[in-house]
Amino acid sequence: VSAPIAELTRVSGEMADGDLSARASVDGDTEVRQLATAFNEMAEGVEDTFGSLRRFAGDAAHEIGTPLTALQADLELAQDASDDTHVRDLLDRSIGHSVRIGKLTRDLLALSRLESVGAVAEQQRVDLTALAEAAVDSASSRAERGGIDLVLQQAGEDVWTLGDPSALGRALGNLIDNALKFTPAGGEVMVTVDRDGDSALLRVSDTGLGISEKDLPLIFERFHRARSAAAIPGSGLGLAIVNAIVDAHRGRITVTSGTTGTTFEIRLPIAR
Repeated sequence: VSAPIAELTRVSGEMADGDLSARASVDGDTEVRQLATAFNEMAEGVEDTFGSLRRFAGDAAHEIGTPLTALQADLELAQDASDDTHVRDLLDRSIGHSVRIGKLTRDLLALSRLESVGAVAEQQRVDLTALAEAAVDSASSRAERGGIDLVLQQAGEDVWTLGDPSALGRALGNLIDNALKFTPAGGEVMVTVDRDGDSALLRVSDTGLGISEKDLPLIFERFHRARSAAAIPGSGLGLAIVNAIVDAHRGRITVTSGTTGTTFEIRLPIAR
């Protein structure tokens, strides 16, 4: 009698954890079968609704991109053609807004694709040390301009995982970008590649603005921006994208922070 109810409870938990494809086994007495059937119909409706919302977000972001690019080009041409200082200032401000909207639409499109597909594009062995070296090299000039020490600490052995190198590179790049954004001149950002048993570790630590205890549980939510980051431009989607990429790689991301300094740690399965 209790086994089908326990199974339904387990499947409900899987849905609550984000697996919208979870379905209950239609077994047991008549009443239990009816309950399981009703649950499955509800689950199918929820999955369809979420799928439609994600497709809409992706389609909208894609469609917005083309006219936005044209608008930005027109603003730049108008700015070059104007001799009026006030008009040029207004156009410069408008170009800045269009650039931020463009980044927002690209981030929405990326997040929609990640959540809709539910998996990474490629599955191959990824050298995390080489991945981190490339990410640090890409961000080094920005760190230098900001007067920030960007340091890479490597493991004493090769660290490999299985997945999509492009997606993992984007996740690590987003974390480094955030760390540089919130670290003042004279600070340090450290990227660490390590291994802990069966887990590969990617860690990004900074000496910048901390994250309040109230904000920490919400840090990976879409559009959530910590109170300490309110004055710094951003879309509020960077960490949501990182979280989606890590989930797609069967990994886990955690964050620790205080009044100053923040550390993000990604754990991924080791590739044998």
